[in-house]
Amino acid sequence: MKLTVLGNWGACPQAGEATAGLLLCVEDRVFLIDCGSGVLAQSGKFCSVGDFEAVFLSHYHHDHCADIGCLQYGSKFAFIYGLRREPLLIYGHDQSPRFEDLTYGSFAFGYAVGPDTTVERDGLRVSFAQTAHEQYNLAMRFEYGNESLVYTGDMGPRSDIVDFCAGADLLVCECCFLESEADDSLGHMSTRDVGTLAQKAGVRRVMLTHFPHGAEGAIWENDPKRTRELRERMAGEVRRYYDGPVLISKIGESYQLTVES
Repeated sequence: MKLTVLGNWGACPQAGEATAGLLLCVEDRVFLIDCGSGVLAQSGKFCSVGDFEAVFLSHYHHDHCADIGCLQYGSKFAFIYGLRREPLLIYGHDQSPRFEDLTYGSFAFGYAVGPDTTVERDGLRVSFAQTAHEQYNLAMRFEYGNESLVYTGDMGPRSDIVDFCAGADLLVCECCFLESEADDSLGHMSTRDVGTLAQKAGVRRVMLTHFPHGAEGAIWENDPKRTRELRERMAGEVRRYYDGPVLISKIGESYQLTVES
């Protein structure tokens, strides 16, 4: 499996970038994991709207699903003009009225998933776990052959997913706060929380995503230098608690799920 980062911001994208979104390639098959603001435009650099076999949504906050409507439109025209052979399948939980919006005519169909659900698609196995967040959110585990990926979506430190993440080749984890901002009551993860989870779960690598637009009371916009410095600081703090490789997700970069030991 190969993972490409399409978006890594929380809340809203900065100039030319995108919020939550990942492109997962399994052999020659293409899947989309979350579809936040700007993700569809980013995906066009790697594939067309007719290529997606399925979409998996963690939850319905706008920074994780804002582009779904445009993707449905694109799928409609791809289907009409022969660029798609089948309707687009969109997997998401049904704990919100917004689940009904996943179905769009005969061009996109929503399928309900939850902690008791397993999706099997030609060797790709996807399972789900609920996390602690202000809106119902599902973390996802993708397994194909001997490879495994866990994507958290949004969650706070009270989430009980250590066993769900156990031994994953790559944990893609939201990271919204520095250690100085850690608070167990929050619905998002601090660097300490991420490192502790990764260490307890024994994952091979962790990738940070869903980054904030500032820290410790300071907020900035479209400042690449400060953004880079904050993310590097976050990665450094995660390493205090986790002794494996810590990756900083970068839009447009691709990663193989397994690496040579």
